[in-house]
Amino acid sequence: MKKGITIQDIADALKLSRNTVSKALNGKYVPARTRSAVLNAAVEMGYKSYGTVATSEAGFSHKKILLLSSRLILNINYYVVIMRGIESMLADYDIELIQFTLSSSSSFTKLANYLNNYRIDGIVCIEFFQPDILPTLTDLGYPVVFLDLPLLEQDLRGSYDIILPENADAVKYLCLDLIHNKDCKTFGFVGDHRHCRSFYERFLGMREALFLSGLDTDLKYSILHKDTFPYGNAK
Repeated sequence: MKKGITIQDIADALKLSRNTVSKALNGKYVPARTRSAVLNAAVEMGYKSYGTVATSEAGFSHKKILLLSSRLILNINYYVVIMRGIESMLADYDIELIQFTLSSSSSFTKLANYLNNYRIDGIVCIEFFQPDILPTLTDLGYPVVFLDLPLLEQDLRGSYDIILPENADAVKYLCLDLIHNKDCKTFGFVGDHRHCRSFYERFLGMREALFLSGLDTDLKYSILHKDTFPYGNAK
């Protein structure tokens, strides 16, 4: 009588642990590449039946995440590194990353149609600082993750999270070090401090350092014009 193929046989063939193979066959999370290898091996080796494996495979629906920005970011090294990290993480979950740039000349209807036509499951916003559009975006019902966010008069509705770098404390402690160890007494903030939350938190960090040191915040040393490149478009 022919011996049936076991989970251990598949694990030995792929040089994986029995636990990993069991998870893949039972619909639990393993990296997408691992799951695919296990299911293919199970079919080829005759583990139970193809139908059982095919059903397990069908349990994983392919997801799509939209990376939304208001300008091209592929030529900005800082964002290229972030995008690679996002793509690498999503690949482990068999999630596809699709990019869309909503420029000032594009209509929101075009974006809404794109989301619907491509059956997008969630949105990641990078360099998307359009306060007039954000409420409409979150009202669409998609889960959204913002990498930074503009200052808003009121909270947004919908399901969203905001990821921010360390801003206020980093600038505060830098300024405190300059005050106490370098004898610096005057500070200025260069940039649109209301452009986004990160900029505003850095501005507050500078002001807090001055306050804690008994120094006044004199805005004559700052250049706070709106972020429209009044100082030249550096390349």
